[in-house]
Amino acid sequence: MTDRAQRRLDLALEEADRLKQLLSEILQYAREPVLDVKPLDLRAFCQDIQPRLAELLAVEGRSLVLESDLPEAWPKAWIEGDADKLKQVFINLMRNACEAVGTGETVTWRITPGSQVVCISVHNGGDPILPEVLAKLGQPFFTTKPGGNGLGMAIVKRIVAAHGGEVLIESTAEAGTTVRVMLPLRVSGQ
Repeated sequence: MTDRAQRRLDLALEEADRLKQLLSEILQYAREPVLDVKPLDLRAFCQDIQPRLAELLAVEGRSLVLESDLPEAWPKAWIEGDADKLKQVFINLMRNACEAVGTGETVTWRITPGSQVVCISVHNGGDPILPEVLAKLGQPFFTTKPGGNGLGMAIVKRIVAAHGGEVLIESTAEAGTTVRVMLPLRVSGQ
């Protein structure tokens, strides 16, 4: 095979992979999320997903810091949720955060319990999101990324809503962007 033919084949295979991913996301968005809800211990869930998220960022030359306000003496905190779907939420958010910061920069993942909800936030110090863009984030097929399909945040919001939660996004030039995933919290004994 000539070099030119090999390059064309490689390009065709890359495009086929991209289209496969796009179709998968469109199909996923088209279906209502079906949750396999089980009690999830927050510490165990976060410890389980932390290495995967850190590796996702490390491949792109970024690092991940996990901060937790869950005191060790605090009663066992858990949420009712689908672990696989929630992992997808945080993988999507980490990908977005990774794309917003440069090589060598850090993304912070923070867990903060309240009396009724737990806030799991993803923060990056990248350029702020413009207010007119911020208002449209999460709308299906809205994207500002070249090659993006606009389904990542739409899927995130849909999964979080199916868990009885909400997604809040703040973005300023001074602080960067923080995406907060608010999920109903249960404490042992409830």
